[in-house]
Amino acid sequence: MVFRWALLGTGRICQDFASALSASENGVVYAVGSRDLQSAQSFIGKYGGSKAYGSYDEVISDPDVDIIYVGTPQHLHLELTLKALRSKKAVLCEKPLTLNLRDAEAAIACAKENQTFLMEAVWMNFWPLIRKTKELLQSGAIGRVKMVTSNYGWKNDFDSNSSIGEAAFGGGGLLAVGCYTLGIALHAVDADVPVEVKATGELNDKGVDLQVAAQLKFGSDQFVSTECSLVANLPGDARIIGTNGSIHLHFPFLCPIKITLHVDGSEPLNFESPAPSSEQTFNFIHSSGLLYEAEAVHDCLRQGLIECPEVSHSWTLRTIRIVDEIRRQVGVKFMGDVEDG
Repeated sequence: MVFRWALLGTGRICQDFASALSASENGVVYAVGSRDLQSAQSFIGKYGGSKAYGSYDEVISDPDVDIIYVGTPQHLHLELTLKALRSKKAVLCEKPLTLNLRDAEAAIACAKENQTFLMEAVWMNFWPLIRKTKELLQSGAIGRVKMVTSNYGWKNDFDSNSSIGEAAFGGGGLLAVGCYTLGIALHAVDADVPVEVKATGELNDKGVDLQVAAQLKFGSDQFVSTECSLVANLPGDARIIGTNGSIHLHFPFLCPIKITLHVDGSEPLNFESPAPSSEQTFNFIHSSGLLYEAEAVHDCLRQGLIECPEVSHSWTLRTIRIVDEIRRQVGVKFMGDVEDG
């Protein structure tokens, strides 16, 4: 079976997803929806597809659509995800799935109620060298993990990407890349939730985080330090440090093509795996690897699953719960957040 995808949105991430999907034998771009019909038509002319729609609702109502990819600005994720699930359409929603924990719980509850597939698009979890990192950790190659450090950031062009600086659109570096800087740590630590979180950050005049630094403690002896920024070019690497060695995930650590295993008393061992080859042009680094998550969705649907083991519903909730606490400490508030008390 070849799955028919419908993309909600025509921005850069949807462009990259369509380009990556073109390498699949299991799925095709069938429809594209935008609030501007001309934008959808232009998208199909460049990236392929059969139908262009001038509204998201029209796409969701199309009976020939198998999978909805939600690639709109983040404040629309919950609304569109719920509509698609209630229409029995499988959903791959760009990260973050929602702006806060309460909304994520509502989306997942809807997926379960409708027995329909839902996954947050954390493509990092499907990268070959992320899988290799997990294998090394599970084999005990570096002993017990004691510390994880991760960072990701770039000088953002707020003129061309204005929504990332607006609270009304769910902007900020933490929601943009926090799922990665935190996610790599969650692969390494034992506990689901930290016992302690300390975060600080810089906000713009719209109340959105421009940069955030957070330290977390898991259990009694595992520590995580993460940084993300929209105003500075950070190294973009991650290190997992254990009692017997460490793993260095080179830039870009969320989609790495090289990792280095350092075992105490031994020479460093490099593992390399290139991004999927493609003749397409992409907006973001290594975006050809979006193919990995698309194929994972295909596999899940063939098995009749409503969630993906690599990015389970519990994974999404685990991440957004920590993000909510960091946002609370830094002072970032979104419409729909629940205030304590």
